[in-house]
Amino acid sequence: MLKRVSALTVAAGSFSIPVAQWVVFWLVARAGGTAEAGAFALCLAAGTTIFTITNFGLRDSYITLHQRYRLRSYFLLRIAGGVLGSAAFLGFAATYSIDFSLVAVILWQKVADSFGELFCASLQRRRRLGSFGAVMLCNGIASLVLAFAASAATSSTTVIVGASAIGSSLSLAVAAFLVCRRVETCPGGALPSVSDLVTITRLSSPIAAWQGTAILVLNLPTWCVAALGEPEDIGRFAALAYLLIAGSLIGTTINSIYIGEYQGLLESRGSAHVIRTALRSALFAAACGLAFSTAFATFGSSMIQTIYGEGFKFSHADLALVGVAAALNPASQVIAAGLLVLNRYGRQFRVVAVSGVLMLIVASAMGSSEAPVILTGCLVALVGSGTKFALSVRYLRLPTASVPTGGPLSPSGHRPT
Repeated sequence: MLKRVSALTVAAGSFSIPVAQWVVFWLVARAGGTAEAGAFALCLAAGTTIFTITNFGLRDSYITLHQRYRLRSYFLLRIAGGVLGSAAFLGFAATYSIDFSLVAVILWQKVADSFGELFCASLQRRRRLGSFGAVMLCNGIASLVLAFAASAATSSTTVIVGASAIGSSLSLAVAAFLVCRRVETCPGGALPSVSDLVTITRLSSPIAAWQGTAILVLNLPTWCVAALGEPEDIGRFAALAYLLIAGSLIGTTINSIYIGEYQGLLESRGSAHVIRTALRSALFAAACGLAFSTAFATFGSSMIQTIYGEGFKFSHADLALVGVAAALNPASQVIAAGLLVLNRYGRQFRVVAVSGVLMLIVASAMGSSEAPVILTGCLVALVGSGTKFALSVRYLRLPTASVPTGGPLSPSGHRPT
């Protein structure tokens, strides 16, 4: 019973965060129109991409690597990554002349999320899913309530986004408290050895390559629209692209749930059972997502205009392409959890790398033919999601000699494939 309640808490938390982030975008769009919505979307896409890269896969390596190192080692590496990410993000904002106040609040949110996810990784590794779900609920609910309160007091998009960033800070504080109640899991104490830091960085590098490429692929449709269209086009497409981001966020959280389950299956029943379970779960997730996308393509046009305003008008083709693309993201993340537990990091990188290349080819072809900008972004998104799902299924089913077949994990780990 307790396990079921914990899973439900994680599921509720997984929905609360994307819902809160969507509400923030909606409030920005209603307050500032398509132009300010476009600036916010572009800034958020850049911040998410940069910090995903500079986070260097430490969360997933802390959970899934067979070699074990103390949390303080990962925490020190995260500080270094946070400094690099902040510098890169500020450089991006200066290049595109984005309003500094908006940049500052998004930077605040990204830094808080970066450190919060490491504390959450400690909860996940110890399979404290109830606590993990509570942290996400704290983030989503606080962001939602504070953003609404700010929008009632002002029409400033910076204040609205800044209010939502407080939710990330609160969840960081809650996660740190839950972890640091046990002294041995707290990141403080003596500094780790240089050799540990080097080893963690080396072992995390395949995950970092995969995640960095994956986030670039996820935001590539937005970058294509930014390159081919006007700021208003970015704002309009961001209303659709948020569905892709929401699908990815939900998928990431589902991934977090399945990592613990798959890790237990690997230890008790072997890799073959992990593969069968991951494929079955992914097909179920895809079926549920496609049912949603059908309804979205049918009724989404009038709904979006009602929500965002008359400037946000889309064809049924646009909605259908984005709906299917978003539906496949959670299913791909279910399989990604299996690949992570089996330490098939190299295969994950190949999945997103091939997807990115195909998306660029489609974007170039559509751009040269002067196709509608929004349609181009939608088609690029579908090509990316479809390719990721198909290749993930293929690579999960391919055998590898380095995957354990049951029993306790070797403390020396296994060679990533």
